[in-house]
Amino acid sequence: MASASIPKADLRDAGLFGADLSGATLSDGKLDGADLSHTDLTHTRLDGQQQLEKACGTDAKLPLDLTLRPCPAK
Repeated sequence: MASASIPKADLRDAGLFGADLSGATLSDGKLDGADLSHTDLTHTRLDGQQQLEKACGTDAKLPLDLTLRPCPAK
């Protein structure tokens, strides 16, 4: 399990496909446009659903009660 602490990270438009961010701290981070497909975000410290609203992806492992919309076709 990762334990990186990268609060306020600017990950806008990042391709994080398949990244293991489980246990990381991403509070106050910018995820707008980030592709989180197949990313492991279990046990990741996020600011809640609002932080994932502008990100996208499929088959991501998310903390309980959080959702992620699919990315638009390119």
